[in-house]
Amino acid sequence: MSRYPRRRWTTRERGGRAPNWVWAAVMAVAVVVAIGAVVLVQFVFKGETVDERLCPKTSGSAAGLAVLLDLTDSLNPVQHNRLRGLLDSRIDDARQGTLIAVGAVRVDAAERGAVFARCKPATGKEASEIYQNPRMIEERYREEFLEPFEAIVSAMLDSSAAERSPIMESLQALLVSAPGFVDASYPRRVIIVSDLIQNSEAFSFYRGDTWRRFVRSQDAERLAGRLRGVEVEICRVPRPGAGVDKAAVDDFWVNYFDRAGASRVRTTTCLLGDL
Repeated sequence: MSRYPRRRWTTRERGGRAPNWVWAAVMAVAVVVAIGAVVLVQFVFKGETVDERLCPKTSGSAAGLAVLLDLTDSLNPVQHNRLRGLLDSRIDDARQGTLIAVGAVRVDAAERGAVFARCKPATGKEASEIYQNPRMIEERYREEFLEPFEAIVSAMLDSSAAERSPIMESLQALLVSAPGFVDASYPRRVIIVSDLIQNSEAFSFYRGDTWRRFVRSQDAERLAGRLRGVEVEICRVPRPGAGVDKAAVDDFWVNYFDRAGASRVRTTTCLLGDL
């Protein structure tokens, strides 16, 4: 038997120095993780390329908002300001990448459709202080989106009143001209600012036309559609003394939006002051 007891290896001695290949593997993994983190940061925070309408080329529009303004009856300065406030709030609420299309009720068919159609870009408050430049992003938002939008709305508000109000015709023209809006799978909303008193060759409340008569006509097929799955918000402008039965107006539009396929219709009375 040996004079000396067998030496016991301690845990520290057994693992005191890892083989070189282990350290090499650890360093390789660390490098891969670091590179992956850089790529991820660039992917998340680098702005996606956009088309001429500021819409993302790869992911496409995130949502759709079509606004129809019925300005066939004049608005006073107070009403102008309140309408601008309404539009500003809807734009602020819209998420980044939302296609915003704006049109007006026009007698001339050539003037109908979207006069503004762009996707809402990121604003300065949505930018990262670490990876982006909020000031530059805010400047781009204002120069390429907000200022053109406000200029278009100002020009529309300055337009003169008209003798007729082809609301249905102008709505359909707006829907068709808003790029990809009609067949899109993303959430869509239509805002109509109007007194809802339709007055055109196809249908006129002043002639005593009714929904029953309209739905049997050839015009119903082309004028009462393209709203399948769309949420509709009606900002109803009061028109006292118009000489039209309000109940008849309500009945017509309830049937109209139902036939057109709207998913939801919400009506509010715009507090735009007295006309």
